[in-house]
Amino acid sequence: MSKVEVPITDNHMHLNPRRGLGLRPIEDFIRFGGRNIVLVNLLCRHYGLSYLTPQSMKRVLEIHLKLIENLRQRFPSLNIYAVVGPHPAELTELLRAGFSLSSARRFMIKAIDIAGLVIQQGMAIALGEVGRPHYPVPKDVWDASNEILAYAFMKASRLGKPVQIHMETPDIESLNEIADMAERGGLPVNKVIIHHSPPLIRAMKEVGVIPSITAKEQLMLKALKEGTRFLLESDYLDDPRRPGAVVSPRVIPRKVNNLIERGLMSLEQAWHVNVHLPEKIYGVKFH
Repeated sequence: MSKVEVPITDNHMHLNPRRGLGLRPIEDFIRFGGRNIVLVNLLCRHYGLSYLTPQSMKRVLEIHLKLIENLRQRFPSLNIYAVVGPHPAELTELLRAGFSLSSARRFMIKAIDIAGLVIQQGMAIALGEVGRPHYPVPKDVWDASNEILAYAFMKASRLGKPVQIHMETPDIESLNEIADMAERGGLPVNKVIIHHSPPLIRAMKEVGVIPSITAKEQLMLKALKEGTRFLLESDYLDDPRRPGAVVSPRVIPRKVNNLIERGLMSLEQAWHVNVHLPEKIYGVKFH
């Protein structure tokens, strides 16, 4: 089995030390040539916590950062970076638990502040995944979600860090809306990363935001036809009930390797997507 001579990056992965599959996903990622992981915390409930509060957010980040520390010790060849923040679905979880919208909004803002402290202390490289629901919600919940996202942009601007965005399936209108919101918050648009993005590479370049594409061959090939201004992610969920969801961590190095071998992706393109662009966005080493 050959390995890519490129330090492969997974820009958005989840791991669950409480309920996940253990070290196997990381071992698979390394075995197929993976070198860099941007690890994003899950929702509170994934760690056995009922719903988001300031206390539960602190606990989530303790678990998340401890996991990263352990992985760095176990796999010294890996670069593992934390992205931290309250998932936008936490607002829905709070409302289902019986909290008022004003209380739920306040908890979300506080959770962003807590994540900001972790970033300020140098323990994470970006805020995320924050954003708004990808499913229908009442107008007041949608408006509150946008207020929370606007606050996240302002916080990231003050921290000088990027933001990973969870949102509805984007189109030009919604992308311009996100970009305008970021600019109003003082955050450069090229520090806004659209997680689980469609391969709208030219359109997103025009708007200024950064697409992070799920590592599925059809999406990767469509993206490459429009350039190399994109990141690759597995969005791996580490759920034993769905062991490959969304994409297994080994898929990115395998797919990149395969596309290079077939002449569908050059080494120069692979280096840009996996190393040069993430280094430019996050300001840390991907090697």
